[in-house]
Amino acid sequence: MTFTDQQKSTLMGIGVAALLLVAGAGYYLYMFGKDSLAGYEKDADEKEKNSLAWKIARDGKELKRVRELLAHEDELQAELESFAKVEERLPKTSNARGFYKELVDTLRTTGIYQDRVRTVTPKNRVQYTEIPYSIKAIGRYHEFGYFLTMIEQNPQRFMTVKNFTLDLTDARPTMHPISLEVATFMFNE
Repeated sequence: MTFTDQQKSTLMGIGVAALLLVAGAGYYLYMFGKDSLAGYEKDADEKEKNSLAWKIARDGKELKRVRELLAHEDELQAELESFAKVEERLPKTSNARGFYKELVDTLRTTGIYQDRVRTVTPKNRVQYTEIPYSIKAIGRYHEFGYFLTMIEQNPQRFMTVKNFTLDLTDARPTMHPISLEVATFMFNE
């Protein structure tokens, strides 16, 4: 089947008109129908959120989260107890009385002889205050090692050895002059 030039131009005009009509309808729906479509989607979302199935799914997720928390309740309780033990080991004030008591007990147990103990200026941090002490002492090498262990692992008070120096003297080679700095900490309120 062959078309004449007149028929071809008529068909071409009808095709262009149809294309313009479809494009115009699409534009109209896009510009004016998108608000209606958004409203329909919002209504559908609201209906879905109010539906029983959606509420059951939401509550199921919440129940799963609560069960997971309860499954770890023993671990959380153990951590809280651990924090409580650490808090007991921290002093409530910068008063040196508790530190001196622990230091004297440690010195007696280890056999280290103190020459001098003095407080160094406390260092305030954001969440805690560091309370350092300078100690001069004399003792044997293995006693000093035991002293360091007892300071670092003291069950009554949280303390740490910041630095130390162990020297040797010719007069008594087995007794070493010791200089060390020990710090304890206090939470800031």
